Amino acid sequence: MSFILASTLVLLIGAALCFALRGNHTQAWAAIVSQAIASVLILVPTLPVLFGGPELKGELFWTFPVDRIGLRVDALGAFFLAFSLPMTLLGTIYALGYLAPLFGNRRHVGVHFAILNMVSVSYILVYTVENALVFLLGWEVAALSAWLAVIRDYKNQKIRFAGFNYLVSTHLSLLFLIAGFMIMGSATGSFDFQEFRHFLGTNSSLRNAAFLLLLTSFGLKSAYFPFHTWLPRAHSAAPAHVSALMSGVIHKAGIFGILKFTLLMGTPERWMGWCILGFSTLSAFMGVLYTATQRDLKRLLGYSSTENVGIAGIGIGVGYLGLYWHKPVLVALGFSGALLHVVNHALFKCLLFYAAGAVYRMTHTIDLEKLGGLIKKMPQTSFFFLIGALAISALPPFNGFVSEFLIYNGLFSSEIPDSSSRAILVAEAAALAIIGAISALSMTRAFGVTFLGSPRDSSIECHEEAPRSMRFSMALHTMGLIIMGLIPISGVRWVTEPTRLFFQAGAGSVEMEPALRHLEEVMLPILRMGGIFVVVLICVFALRRILLPKSDRRHVTWACGYTSPNSRMQYTGSSFSAQFLSLTLDESPQRGATLCVRRGSLVSDAYRTPGGRAMSAQTITTMHFVFHLLVLLIAPIFVIGLINRTKAIWAGRKGPQLNQFFFDLRRLLRKAPVYSDVSSWIFQIAPWVVLTTSFVAALLSPIIPGFSPIAFSCDFVYFAYLLGLGRAFMILGALDTGSSFEGMGASREAAYSALIEPALFFAIGTLGIATGVNSFHELVHFVQAGQISWPVRFGLFL
Repeated sequence: MSFILASTLVLLIGAALCFALRGNHTQAWAAIVSQAIASVLILVPTLPVLFGGPELKGELFWTFPVDRIGLRVDALGAFFLAFSLPMTLLGTIYALGYLAPLFGNRRHVGVHFAILNMVSVSYILVYTVENALVFLLGWEVAALSAWLAVIRDYKNQKIRFAGFNYLVSTHLSLLFLIAGFMIMGSATGSFDFQEFRHFLGTNSSLRNAAFLLLLTSFGLKSAYFPFHTWLPRAHSAAPAHVSALMSGVIHKAGIFGILKFTLLMGTPERWMGWCILGFSTLSAFMGVLYTATQRDLKRLLGYSSTENVGIAGIGIGVGYLGLYWHKPVLVALGFSGALLHVVNHALFKCLLFYAAGAVYRMTHTIDLEKLGGLIKKMPQTSFFFLIGALAISALPPFNGFVSEFLIYNGLFSSEIPDSSSRAILVAEAAALAIIGAISALSMTRAFGVTFLGSPRDSSIECHEEAPRSMRFSMALHTMGLIIMGLIPISGVRWVTEPTRLFFQAGAGSVEMEPALRHLEEVMLPILRMGGIFVVVLICVFALRRILLPKSDRRHVTWACGYTSPNSRMQYTGSSFSAQFLSLTLDESPQRGATLCVRRGSLVSDAYRTPGGRAMSAQTITTMHFVFHLLVLLIAPIFVIGLINRTKAIWAGRKGPQLNQFFFDLRRLLRKAPVYSDVSSWIFQIAPWVVLTTSFVAALLSPIIPGFSPIAFSCDFVYFAYLLGLGRAFMILGALDTGSSFEGMGASREAAYSALIEPALFFAIGTLGIATGVNSFHELVHFVQAGQISWPVRFGLFL
């Protein structure tokens, strides 16, 4: 524990130096250096604990009212410490460039950097102490530090009001927390967490009361709906780096509190799991609805925090049900998905707030109705924002999809004991699909309107990129979320040991190791799919470079006959989301049936050599894979010809040849590409990204009956989200033209896609309940075997 105490001392010394030293630059660097040293001192002892080492314990002796302060760093505390301090350091580095215009005047900026040091001190107090009174002290330090950071520009009345609103809400959270601790403290005569553990295991009535009080407290802290009212005002008023740290790091203490209480409580009641699940789903749904209507970029990102803590809460709810049902796989999938989403959200939400802050720093506005065309002036910032927007929309192959895929596996798990619970969890999965679709709509809207097209207000000027320190922080966050998306096993290994604690607390350790190994088995297909996606993407762009002429032409965007199109004709943020807002006013099959080839059947004879010997399974799989690729490459060409020929015959004409597509394609490839004069590289790559996603998604489709070359559990989730990635680029390509007509089409595409994905999840989920399987090729087997009635087939077709 000496390293933990040393890091706290370093942070306090750094905060004092921010007051003592002269010069704003010197004070800022004092905070940065002290936070860097403290981060190293924290990571040295916590990383071994996080990856399987023994937990750290220690004691500090104090005076009344706390004679002895127990210190403990288990895998859960190590997990939160390991990302909280380094991310605060990156936020402080970002502030070096964000606050640079204030360094030249006499305003004392050192106070602000000292406050950031105290934020880091509060993490250490909350995540390491084992005494309720000292925990409350850390909670209050975090609340006051965040409040002082929000009201940095306290002379502005709007900012003072937002800070007061946040202060009242966070102290309401403190009151509920004190009430919960008082119930347990009065019953045990102690404020030690280990004494609370014994109490919670024996007194069910008081445990239920404490659970409701603490859930309310932690919900207020993390901005769950309907306790989120402070959040949009605080995020809109605070500096960008403070908004990022509040959303991505500081208010994760609420999630930590729920998980810590779970470890103390042991096996929960069933109603607790359903309560958290319903509470979190409502929070995620309402949060994402609010994001679709905001014109203030930081308020939009603030509301999406309510959505994402709700998604993490859905994972916690699945874990609670797994503890109650004693289903180790559900416990592992639920809690690991929640923990991984916590750190994933910290990565992409901080990145998005940093990019929004860069936009404000260079344009002095974050009003979506005024922005546009910034991708040409701020290419690096726009790239960072794009990656963050795709990640927060949970689109593969980025990190947001990885954590949500674990939660989906829990919702569709065959471990769920009864059909009614399975039906409810399938509905939860459909709700999560709706949330994901609306999130993608909101984020493509935010990126497209802010960075693509042309400026909507001529008075908004931007002549250069954001300062280097701001881009440095954004680049590191971008690298982190790409690595965790392409190598998802790395993220799972970060959450394996914290997840193990929940087995030891309530689920038992008999089947713990197989369940934890199952996490990596779930991630292996995602790792494989990420590699396939990258390879296909490289091949497609290589093909583009070979086939397309080197030169291209620029032309004014087509405006349906208008001779002088201008920037005011573009779709705004409000008009883009208007379309979506107008839409929103017999015999039971055998479970676990085999999919192998039956001996003596006609199919099995097809897989024999001329000498009569049966082919190996590897040979058959290779043949299937090659045939699958050939079908994907050749069949669409002739299908297009067949469709055109049929339409012509019905119209009384002879029609083109079936292979006419070849001639059309050859003629088009000889022509130079024509691009809008306001479009960027987004418009140029969008069709090729759509081609890549369509091809990789088709690999998941069982074209050969009962076979898919890369099938895995819940592969239809990856299928749907991969097509969502292509749809997002198609929408962005349309917005990049700066035309109102392409914007109209993009708006409609985004609105209707929010309805398509839930329908797919309802359909597949309903079949999963009936058959007990949850992948495409297994469901095809049941359909072909005649075990699905024709009304169900017709409904799925529709």
